[in-house]
Amino acid sequence: MMFESPSHFSFHIEELAAKSGESYIETIIAYCDDNFVDYEDVAKMISPVLKQKIFEQASSQYSMPKSTTSCLDDNYD
Repeated sequence: MMFESPSHFSFHIEELAAKSGESYIETIIAYCDDNFVDYEDVAKMISPVLKQKIFEQASSQYSMPKSTTSCLDDNYD
């Protein structure tokens, strides 16, 4: 499935995560595995809003300090 923009891809991932009850990261991994997409290729399609949601979800799940900078922002802007 091709997406017009990172926003469209991210919206799709958010919908899948809501339906499955999985985390955003788990949903992205499942999407890549199911569609034979390389993780590095899909990383470019994650919108800044979804990056923030992933970071917040990971922060609450793993008790990361609030001052930690998201490595997604550093590697894929």
